Amino acid sequence: MWGITGTKPRPPDETRYEGFCPYRGLGAFGPDDARFFFGRAALTDWLVSDLRREIRSDQGVRFLGVLGPSGSGKSSVVMAGLVAQLRAGAIEGSERWPVAILRPGDDPLANLAVQVSSTFLPEGAIPDISQARRLIDDLQQEKRGLDLFAQLAMRDAPADSRLVIVVDQFEEVFTYRPLGDQARARFERSRSSFFANLLHAAAAEGGRVVVVLTMRSDFLGACATYPQLSSVLSAHQELVGPMATDELRAAIEQPSFLVGCEVEPALTERLLADVEGRPGALPLLQFALTEVWKKRDGHRLRLRSYDELGGIEGALEYRANEIYGALQPEDQELCRRIFLRLVEIGEGIENTRRRVSYNELLPVDTSKSDAINRLINTLSEPNVCLLTVNATNANDVTVEVVHEALIRSWTRLRQWIEFERVGLSIQRRLTADTQEWVEATPENKEAYLYSGARLSLLRDWIETHRDNVSSLESAFLAASEEAARRRKQEEVEKDRRLREAAEVAPGAQRDSGTPGTLQRPPSPSGYGNYDTGAWKELPPFRILSIDGGGIMGAFAASVLATFEREIGRKIVEHFDLITGTSTGGIIAIGLAMGVSPVSGGQELSHYRRAS
Repeated sequence: MWGITGTKPRPPDETRYEGFCPYRGLGAFGPDDARFFFGRAALTDWLVSDLRREIRSDQGVRFLGVLGPSGSGKSSVVMAGLVAQLRAGAIEGSERWPVAILRPGDDPLANLAVQVSSTFLPEGAIPDISQARRLIDDLQQEKRGLDLFAQLAMRDAPADSRLVIVVDQFEEVFTYRPLGDQARARFERSRSSFFANLLHAAAAEGGRVVVVLTMRSDFLGACATYPQLSSVLSAHQELVGPMATDELRAAIEQPSFLVGCEVEPALTERLLADVEGRPGALPLLQFALTEVWKKRDGHRLRLRSYDELGGIEGALEYRANEIYGALQPEDQELCRRIFLRLVEIGEGIENTRRRVSYNELLPVDTSKSDAINRLINTLSEPNVCLLTVNATNANDVTVEVVHEALIRSWTRLRQWIEFERVGLSIQRRLTADTQEWVEATPENKEAYLYSGARLSLLRDWIETHRDNVSSLESAFLAASEEAARRRKQEEVEKDRRLREAAEVAPGAQRDSGTPGTLQRPPSPSGYGNYDTGAWKELPPFRILSIDGGGIMGAFAASVLATFEREIGRKIVEHFDLITGTSTGGIIAIGLAMGVSPVSGGQELSHYRRAS
């Protein structure tokens, strides 16, 4: 019957989970979802075998990289396959092994320290922040920090015990690109120490640490910059390829059996045809099955429901538009802003999801905070699940898109991204610079503020995106504007002081009661040496330089007299500085203006008219 109908009879003793959706939508399968995880048994066995071999070898490197394209099921096979098998004792004693699961995020080293240290806390115990901080310091100081911590923490455990560290979405160490210099330097230090500790702990002879990571295969080239990481990954990796037909059939039908349902054979065949040759389609397959399960006809999942949803591509588009369309117009705009915040614009690679602090999503208008909170709760509900919210405590809440398949497949979101691509670049830079400003010491904060062209560009962007700015970013902008206002005021005041100084500067006025006479600037250091610093403070002025050697000074003087008649003004009224570059030049100045030239045969003489 199974071979004819394509429907596997349910074993009478099989455990049922009536009413429970056995599919994961866009989310990955976790260790607790192992009972619904089908189709990857062979790959899971390979992963277990690889680790067993390295753990048992005296010279083994306890490291395993699980690589594959986005949507190939890397995280699911590690979490619901490998980790679940280790907890079940697939390797001798592994059921007792502590497992720390983390993502690198914006501070890989801190996330590593927090998850590893909390793994050894008694069940239900309050996290020890001080221990996590000490571990962070140890990991920063030397690459042996993680290995030594594991040795001490497991000193009373059996000799075959291991600490398993699973780093999911390892590509975050490359996709996270802080823009500010300070933030970039801080992240690079964290990343370097993160790499060094993981690699040393996995290779240390007699060590207790096992490292497993998942990473998108298109980021393998980015590892080449780090030779040791690249070398270890090349030698210790498993590629997650497309599932075979029988594996896909199991993934489609077996979970349904566990909840007392069955998949219509025609639906199975259609799904197999739709995902054939598409290695990144597993999230779309799971999402389509989730939506069909919601529309099930009694205990059957039918092809008719699948067609109504638009097939493998249309199901996600249909559901996302349905959720968006049900929102009020003001909430639709908030939804657009939230999703744009949650996308990392790719540079030569696909756009990726971006995990952000909840506080970054809060608008300047505090009256909209409740609306933001309500909308995030709506979009992260299990029956919607477009967003994922993670909270380690009330002050550390992050939000992200549930899967990158949503970024690729939701047309409306792709259009938002394309339309706002330039603006998103400005916003990302603003976010990073704001964070650096917040973290700067009080005496250094002004150095991080915007000015000049950058401030002008931000003003232009703000005019049409004011509601897209967070409260912290708004405070940063206000501080930049205030600093710019102060600088302008100081410049105006400085110009005023300079003008006043030019009007009353000693040695720069006419002799009292003698119109038309000029005096040299003061020469405090002696004859022929002039205080050039005083001249640098004066505003720009017009200069006349005269050269008339010896008796030719009289000729030059007549030329000046002719010039005065032409302009209808005295030379002294037309020029700010008159220079004679020789004795004849000085004579010419004197003869033309009716004043006695400075004697002494000096090579250079300056005169400045009184205002």
